[in-house]
Amino acid sequence: MMKKQQYRFPTIGEVVKELFNATGLLPQKHNLTSIIVCEKHKKSIQKSLERLAKEDSKIGDQLDDALDILANILYELIEDEKFTLAFMASIQDALEQYKDLVRGDGTYLSLANSIKWVIQNRLVDRLLTSLFKNTLAFRVDVFENGVPDDQFWWLPEFDSQRNKWNLPITKVWQWIYQSQGVSQTHFHNPIRSDTSYQHNKHLLEKYKQYERNLESAQRWTSCIQLPSTHTLFKNLNDSLGAQSYCFDSNERQLKSYKTMLFISRLTTFCSNRIQETYGDDVLYQLVRNLKKQYGRYERETSGYRYEVEKHISTRTTRHSDYVNAWGDLTRELWWFRADDLMKRLPKVEEYLRRHGALMSKHNQIKLLVNNLGSSNVYSLMNQERHSPREAIPTPFPELFMRGINIKKQATLLQEIQEYRTDIESAGLQGLLCWVVEWAFATYYYRQEIYDKAHLHYIQAFQLARYTAGNQQYALVNQYIESCAKAKDYKGFKKAIAWANYLGIKVRWLRGMDDPEAEKNLRCVYQFMQQARYWQL
Repeated sequence: MMKKQQYRFPTIGEVVKELFNATGLLPQKHNLTSIIVCEKHKKSIQKSLERLAKEDSKIGDQLDDALDILANILYELIEDEKFTLAFMASIQDALEQYKDLVRGDGTYLSLANSIKWVIQNRLVDRLLTSLFKNTLAFRVDVFENGVPDDQFWWLPEFDSQRNKWNLPITKVWQWIYQSQGVSQTHFHNPIRSDTSYQHNKHLLEKYKQYERNLESAQRWTSCIQLPSTHTLFKNLNDSLGAQSYCFDSNERQLKSYKTMLFISRLTTFCSNRIQETYGDDVLYQLVRNLKKQYGRYERETSGYRYEVEKHISTRTTRHSDYVNAWGDLTRELWWFRADDLMKRLPKVEEYLRRHGALMSKHNQIKLLVNNLGSSNVYSLMNQERHSPREAIPTPFPELFMRGINIKKQATLLQEIQEYRTDIESAGLQGLLCWVVEWAFATYYYRQEIYDKAHLHYIQAFQLARYTAGNQQYALVNQYIESCAKAKDYKGFKKAIAWANYLGIKVRWLRGMDDPEAEKNLRCVYQFMQQARYWQL
């Protein structure tokens, strides 16, 4: 059976599930941790991630639990609190930004092309903002013990001579070998050239284990296979142990190795996904943009550490207060950066509106850079370059607005039925079916036929999530009211939980301290059974 085309952004749960896949932190059977104590526990987590992706059950609690598990496994493996806090803060930042995107921006693109749009328009700045802000806020120092000469070891590099990608995980392993002053073969199997193992049972077992580690590393650095993070670290520890590596005196170096392997595993996974789904050109452009924008961020934020140090010296001397104040001051700097842009942008736009026609393109860009900063100008130009406007089906804007108007004021069923026929004739039923259902729902609501209205509200709500952008506010609030009128308390609670999960305000609950408390829910549930809104 052919899978139906979906026009939406990924659910938050789908994003988190892919994050787990990218990090490789869920262990294999033989690599269980104190966080995941048995195979049954791991499968329970995987089922929870599946439910989160489908948005079944208690999604808010499941999201928090999933992120806690991710953080705990990461800390147990790397044992670096600063890096773990910075990484998880970056994830939280990205999810908040993504929720804001989904609340405000609708999509008329397929699921795959919606993801591509996010990658091309939002990923670069989101990634770099988190990288620069959180490494400073949490004073990440895991890389101070040495890093590869290649500044962008964490990004893939296209080798035009070999016509293939040199992936981050390969770069990091090669740097580890180089830093230890040995070849790949000698690093993983130092007794390979010593034939005495053939006559010693104990050495023979070691040889077999080392050889397996070497073969695994060869598969990984040849891009044949991508292991879990646990498997990577076990191979690293085994191989260093075979070198008579002094783990105690080289603790910082070992942390650096592990952190870089973890990051390279994540970025290798993402690179493979992008290349396989969208091709070499999209990945090449993304890497190019990341490198150029990295330089702009580096120049524009080079004084931030000095600013934090200058202000913090007058504030506190206690260590716990110092740590918190350092993080707060860093975040304030980045908040000011964003706030300053929002204040300057309208003024610059107004100036260009009045005088832009008299200015050359070069002078317009110069004005923008001087007032907004080169990184912000790049972001604006990049969004324009990757605008999906050309992908808008020709009749879509007119049919969309017509549907919204019908939803607001239709008094005849025939008007909605004719609209449905028109969008089907235009081949846009997959894109606008949620508008049709919403129009039917509001029609029956006005007729006070609430049972029929509710059936259409259910469909409209399910179809519009992660698709309808800022229209979701009105729709989810109407659906919540419809659940109350249909005496569907379970649906009522689930809809409120979803709205809170996405950060959509719910009428009559928005001012309450605990909007999901049973007492408050019951109160609003009773009220909405009687309430009547004329403007829909």
